[in-house]
Amino acid sequence: MRAMQFVMLAICTVSLLRNSSAQPGFISIDCGTNGNYTDPVTNITWTGDDGFISTGSNIANLPTAMQLQENKKQMSSLRFFDDSRTKHCYVLPVEASGTYLIRAMFLYANYDKEATNPIFDLAVDATFWRTVDLTLDRDVTNSWFKPTVLEVLVPVENSNVSVCLLRTSSVYTPFISSLELRPITGTSYSYVKKSRSILENVGRFNCGPASNSSLIRFPDDSFDRIWLPSDENSGLPTMSTGGPVAASDNMPPSLVLQSGWISDISFSFYWKFLPPASLYYAAFYFADLTNSSDTRVMDIYLNGKLWSADVNTTAFGNSYHALSISAEVVAMGIANFSFDKSSESSLGPVLNAAELYAVLSVMNETTYEPDVDVLNILQARFSLLGWNGDPCSPVPWNWISCSSASPPRVTALMLSGVNITGALPREVLQLTMLVDLFMDHNVLTSIPEDFTPLVNLERLHLHNNHLTGSVPDSFEKLHQLKELFLDNNYFNGTLPEQLMNTSTFMITAYANPFLCIPYQYVCGGDNTDHTKLIIICSAGAAGSVLLVALLIYCCRRRRKLQPLNLRDRLGSGYFGPAYEIYSSDGSTTPVHPVMGTSGGGLPFIPRVDVPKYTYEEIKTATDNFKFQTGEGVIGPVYQGTLPDGKQVAVIPLSSKSTLTHDEFTAEVAILSKIQHKHLVCLVGYCDEPQRRVLIFEYMAKGTIRDHLYGKLSTSEPLSWKQRLEIALNAARGLQFLHTQCAPRIIHGDVKSSNVFLNEELAAKVAEFGLAKLREDITATSGFMISEFSTGEKLTTKSDVFNFGIVLLECICGRKTAKPAATTENLNIIQWVKSSLQNGNIRAIIDPTLGKNYNVEAMWHVAELALLSTDERAVSRPTMTQVVRALAEAIEIESGTFVAIQPSANSSVVSLKDSKEKDRERDGRSQRK
Repeated sequence: MRAMQFVMLAICTVSLLRNSSAQPGFISIDCGTNGNYTDPVTNITWTGDDGFISTGSNIANLPTAMQLQENKKQMSSLRFFDDSRTKHCYVLPVEASGTYLIRAMFLYANYDKEATNPIFDLAVDATFWRTVDLTLDRDVTNSWFKPTVLEVLVPVENSNVSVCLLRTSSVYTPFISSLELRPITGTSYSYVKKSRSILENVGRFNCGPASNSSLIRFPDDSFDRIWLPSDENSGLPTMSTGGPVAASDNMPPSLVLQSGWISDISFSFYWKFLPPASLYYAAFYFADLTNSSDTRVMDIYLNGKLWSADVNTTAFGNSYHALSISAEVVAMGIANFSFDKSSESSLGPVLNAAELYAVLSVMNETTYEPDVDVLNILQARFSLLGWNGDPCSPVPWNWISCSSASPPRVTALMLSGVNITGALPREVLQLTMLVDLFMDHNVLTSIPEDFTPLVNLERLHLHNNHLTGSVPDSFEKLHQLKELFLDNNYFNGTLPEQLMNTSTFMITAYANPFLCIPYQYVCGGDNTDHTKLIIICSAGAAGSVLLVALLIYCCRRRRKLQPLNLRDRLGSGYFGPAYEIYSSDGSTTPVHPVMGTSGGGLPFIPRVDVPKYTYEEIKTATDNFKFQTGEGVIGPVYQGTLPDGKQVAVIPLSSKSTLTHDEFTAEVAILSKIQHKHLVCLVGYCDEPQRRVLIFEYMAKGTIRDHLYGKLSTSEPLSWKQRLEIALNAARGLQFLHTQCAPRIIHGDVKSSNVFLNEELAAKVAEFGLAKLREDITATSGFMISEFSTGEKLTTKSDVFNFGIVLLECICGRKTAKPAATTENLNIIQWVKSSLQNGNIRAIIDPTLGKNYNVEAMWHVAELALLSTDERAVSRPTMTQVVRALAEAIEIESGTFVAIQPSANSSVVSLKDSKEKDRERDGRSQRK
């Protein structure tokens, strides 16, 4: 059925054939070991688990309790699974259409020295089995050396069965000590097949043996069922025989039936603390060992109600024949069975053995077989190793999503950044229910031409690969498509015009040097024209850097600063393509889609990529919101600690928020996808009625405002070099929002109290993307930019303006306005501009810096700040240009700056050359 599992199963089958004669169909796995051995107690042959699973790590030589006799050797090792996979599966070969007993044992033994009993889930094939919660054992230390045993009967339809451990929390690590598979043959437990359900063993008891009796299992029980001696009804008379008891193949072994309880009138037998289940299944076994000619008939009551009447144990005569009765049981918490002598019986009731099972689940349908075949092809082609078990259920593999249909269908392939190479297999097109296909950030070189079979596809991410050839025309026919990301590839030809004209989805295709995009560039039909396109784009980028540098130079030389019009000075080419490209140091994701639009421009809700916490968990993490560290634009900020020890900043939202559940989820989903080393990123959230909370990474060193003129300005002042580095970090974070998010994100409230510092004083920008979560939108930076005063829509240039203010604060070490009635009571922009017009830069420099700065670098940043705070948005630089200018300022500060040598025919350059000596003289005078 599953090709990727066939080789593993074949190897396992060969190793098991040696034991098939003595233990037909048995698989006994000592997890965490390799090789074979025979257990001296049971004479069962055990094997290591390397042939059944390829994930996880082994631990051996664990301590076990002295009183542990059964499975002592198996409990001294285990396999644990501490990676991020959601599912780890043992694949066991079986006979199709059979019934099997599966037994798993778990002995923690504090193997990881964490002293924390774990919680995780188990599944059989596509069906949830049970949560393994070892924390329920209150005697924690004793539970380290006392195995937990779970056993089920399952119907099997195919030639293999998977037993899977499912990670349910990043806190707990799944593990397993041993795993056993036993075939149940004949007519035994026919209810399992009939109901197609998993039956979990609640208890299996041998009634009436001697008080010193031990458990009974293989070889006495050919199915290796474990019969425990019951200590209940110890005061009842017992009957026993040393001779064989005739029984059919669905009976307990003769050794179990050779003893039993007996009573003249009545006795009871009960199970208490039943595991949660809506239905149970009970089986009782009787053998009359008195060799009497009298009749023995009984009625069985369950919790006071008749469950089975006229059970005649002498129906076959009194020659040691066995009888069984089994049926469904409906109970809650306790199942108390009473065995009463019937009115027409001459003898009282008897009971030799009893079993009770919880009917857990009907076996789920496994994933649609053709989809599984495609996934197996992808695993083989791309070396995606260790993914076994059912792909979709009960939880999907990490890199797929599935529908809830019957059978489940694969709806998403999420293979971003897994280093897959070569061609995208055509077989992917057979996954006709795909909604998301994420293959970005790999080394794919080609894709199929015809994507039309993917009629349900909504999101196709192919950016950041090595894809060549033309963009397939078939994309136009994907009528459900909402996102098409083709950026940073090597497509050639012309982007289909129909794709550019569509209003039903978002497309990005920049950074394809050989691809012509209609309406953006003049497109030609040969390689020469495409080469020209590359040269034009490259020259434009270099020109922007040069012209910004020259512009700053001209400003500096004139000293009297006049209003600057960047559009006139830099030309229309300055504004470039619709999207800027950032690839300065490879430290960021070149394309970062966070949201798109559906047909008609309506927003769709992306997936949330951070954990969801309950409100109680957040209260625990914050010690009931004990330590408030600040006040953000959407609410108070509290310090907290997650269960894994990670410190976080916790922000409860106002209960007055009018956002719907879907709107809030959409906002959280967008925030969760924005990950950059210079942004304070979302790490979790809570969404309960009237209790919405955002959880961000914690920044230990406060804000840059704290260090410039706030509570840390005296104890932890910042040097000029540190201020430059912090400004560059923050600028890169904003640049990422402006250029790498699709659509681009405008912060809207950039200020020095939103630039946070970690332990290493690396800066991260906070409170971006929160506009819809705020109760009001106002300017909070201490000044009013023109966009606010005129009611215009905020743009990326609004963020540039606000960042210019932050730069001025870094230079001056003061608030944006001072309360005293002095010259400094101008806003910071007017004050700096006035000082620079008089050539007096030292008047504005933070006195705490002393003379520990390069004045050229200081001029560079001051003039960049004034350019950024120009009243006209069109005259401000982009955030990308701000980043470049700040990087240049750092080079000037450190003495490593090398000026670009411009061409001789540049009129602006001529001005620079003619004034170079004056510039050097002014620089020297400022250093004195």
